[in-house]
Amino acid sequence: MMRRDFFPDREADMVSWGLNMAKQLMDRPGHFGVSLERVQRFVALAEEFHVNYKIVQVPVTRTTVSVSQKNTSRRAMEREARKLSRFITGQPDVTDNDRISLRLTVPKTRSGHVMPPTSKPRVQVIQTDGSNVSIRLVDTEQSTRRARPDHADGAQLFVAYTRSEADPIESWSYFTWTPKTKLTLQLNPLLPPGTRVWICARWKNRRCETGEMGPAVWTCLGYGVSLDAIGIPACYESLQDAA
Repeated sequence: MMRRDFFPDREADMVSWGLNMAKQLMDRPGHFGVSLERVQRFVALAEEFHVNYKIVQVPVTRTTVSVSQKNTSRRAMEREARKLSRFITGQPDVTDNDRISLRLTVPKTRSGHVMPPTSKPRVQVIQTDGSNVSIRLVDTEQSTRRARPDHADGAQLFVAYTRSEADPIESWSYFTWTPKTKLTLQLNPLLPPGTRVWICARWKNRRCETGEMGPAVWTCLGYGVSLDAIGIPACYESLQDAA
């Protein structure tokens, strides 16, 4: 199991770690985004600690002063190593193999990671009964009859109201979240018959990440059903505000 902290505990391992870091930085100049000045500074710190560590391994040269110098050079190398680690880890072009070569911690891949939804749901109106509208959600990119894509655990539904098809949509309202692909929306029963209700949706995954809005459809409350899906990009700005 990989350690959370890349820096070793034992001083002998610190020497080996520092020399390896110095060698990797020198052998591949510019590869990790580190300037030559910073590389040279770390190389000097790693070599200084290496020399001071060897001095205290010999009984005749192991003194209070030499141990203090060794400890000081060790702390200096560790401080610079941690700064370099944060800098290198933040570089977009640095790969996991690069981190391994430098003996830095490789971020653990989260198991079960779910990507944000990439497709759009299409709303199909099945039936309108008074203020109750039965709908079905179908994924626009699915070639099969399965309506919900693998990367989504449900959909967010939004509604808007107009008096006629020609009237502009002034605002959208978030209506509900549903894990189902077939459901009945129970809208405001006080809305007069003939009110035109627009419905659209977007997929959501279990991390609450959402995809893009699908095309909108409309139907008239209390009357018949319109199955014509109509894209209305002009309304999406107000829809995003409502979300």
